[in-house]
Amino acid sequence: MFRRGLSAAVFVLLISWTAAFHSSSDFTSAQLKQATRHAAAEFYQHIRRQEVRDSIGKVMARQRRADSMAYVIHVRHQLVDSVMRAYCRKYNFNGALMITEDNQLVYKSALGFTDYTRRQYISENTPFQLASVSKQFTAMLIMILQEESRLNIHQKVIDFLPDFPYPDVTLMQLLQHTSGIPEYINDKKLDKQFPKFAIRNSDLLAMLVRNQLKPEFESGAHHRYNNTGYAMLALV
Repeated sequence: MFRRGLSAAVFVLLISWTAAFHSSSDFTSAQLKQATRHAAAEFYQHIRRQEVRDSIGKVMARQRRADSMAYVIHVRHQLVDSVMRAYCRKYNFNGALMITEDNQLVYKSALGFTDYTRRQYISENTPFQLASVSKQFTAMLIMILQEESRLNIHQKVIDFLPDFPYPDVTLMQLLQHTSGIPEYINDKKLDKQFPKFAIRNSDLLAMLVRNQLKPEFESGAHHRYNNTGYAMLALV
């Protein structure tokens, strides 16, 4: 489209040149052709210079936008960092933090200590006890298995854990905290049997089998937050 418009403009220019030269008897035909070619060449060079200037302008505009965005990211990083360091000093925050927006990293840092007495600092590779934050990952893995047709969330737990002492409980009920199975945390009977070191999920299942504790309510009847259920889902 641009080239067709350019050719039309040159054609109009040549006509104007031809009319001007024909109005003067001092120009020969050869001179007229030479002058016409010269005029066309100058016009094309003008257009080309304009194209180059436009291209340079676009590149510079993109660079300005990129520089502006980089500056904004830098300022936001500094702002978040100052807030987090103040929070660390005032409230003894210890942890790692990462903030993203639109798939772009805004901030990443590790603050505080893993051991105050030894002055060992937290790094980006420091492992953390996720506690109940891990439940969402457990639930997602169960749903992935559902999508792969390797299980059905409405199946009984005993289909996967034959020793599980609550035969009517389903995977869905464990996911939704409606199973009614005993909560192992702060249970007086179970608490006495806990070893002083961290127990595994399989240890918890063995304790449920050994103690045969009564359910807190009929499966599916109520909702009550339950850690035991997610330990069992992890075993599945």
